[in-house]
Amino acid sequence: MDTVMDTQWIDVNLIDLPEYGRMHSPEAVEALASDMVKNGQLQNAVVCKKEGGRFELLIGKGRLEAARKLGWEKIRADVKDGLGQVQKLAMMAAENEAREDASPFYTAMLYNEMMTAGNLTQQQLADQIGRTQTTVSSFATLATVPKEIWMAHQPELTSMRLCMEIAKAKDPEHQRKLVEAATKDGLGTAALKKLAKKLKDGAPAAGDSAGDNPETPAFAFSWKGNAIVLKPRPYQPHAQAFRVYLNELEEAYERFMATQTATAA
Repeated sequence: MDTVMDTQWIDVNLIDLPEYGRMHSPEAVEALASDMVKNGQLQNAVVCKKEGGRFELLIGKGRLEAARKLGWEKIRADVKDGLGQVQKLAMMAAENEAREDASPFYTAMLYNEMMTAGNLTQQQLADQIGRTQTTVSSFATLATVPKEIWMAHQPELTSMRLCMEIAKAKDPEHQRKLVEAATKDGLGTAALKKLAKKLKDGAPAAGDSAGDNPETPAFAFSWKGNAIVLKPRPYQPHAQAFRVYLNELEEAYERFMATQTATAA
């Protein structure tokens, strides 16, 4: 049974965060809080009734965190009742897919939990969520990466190709180093693939997180008024195809914008 009750104003202290809630960067929460001060709460949160008069948050973690940051006592929410675990996860996954800054690792975790909770095969899950079995299989590969490796880096890990390179490494320690290289040093897919090969071959990893040349700086972006200032790293024609360089620039830009756009709920 999926019952939507009347919209209610709910005490924020009665709302419990879900075990699988998506992480929002402090910058995203701050920006959302500023928007809520100016425009109010534009979108309802979605919660599910629990025993003892409490509620479980399904959609709107960013809104709840922003409201708490602002000291609001209540937020507006749609209340659902009688939802099973698979239904809850499906709602969270659907809302997550609408966000450009959502990490594929997070989506993979939700899909994996849905298959476990519903005893579903990849094909059954694909049929249920309207995706292909091949797509679900790719996310299943990402789900093999331990949560503690990527959980704190969700805002930076938004590229499916980048996440797949991390998952292919298999060795958790190598995966951890690849995540660090991608999030702290700004490596794109091509450079990360090279680093993964070096780690697999047993080459020293020190300095590898900056690519073949440890002195090569990453792309840097900053705001100047309404414009974005780009500080590119040097392009070396003898060491890299130009299209690969452009791909890495595009991925670095996407990661930068993911940390700046705080419209995520």
